[in-house]
Amino acid sequence: MGKIADRIVAKNTKLCSSEKSLQKVFPGLQIRWASNVRVTNPYSGESIVLTAEEFAVYEYTKRCELKDDWSGLDKGLNWFIENNLEAYMTLLD
Repeated sequence: MGKIADRIVAKNTKLCSSEKSLQKVFPGLQIRWASNVRVTNPYSGESIVLTAEEFAVYEYTKRCELKDDWSGLDKGLNWFIENNLEAYMTLLD
């Protein structure tokens, strides 16, 4: 297998502790990437690199927004304010 496939297989063999703790706060959250991800704000065009864990929370937050799940949206926004304010200001503010 290639390097990317090897990382994905290694990642999927067990849940990392950060994923388990994030799943307690964000039910159903899945970390699907093995490396950092660049995300661009569709409105401002600004982008920022997120860790795989941050990207999973970002996806969760955006899904909550689309589903009008205001409780989940607030959890995601507050998590970014506490854990990565720069990403919050770039992507979610």
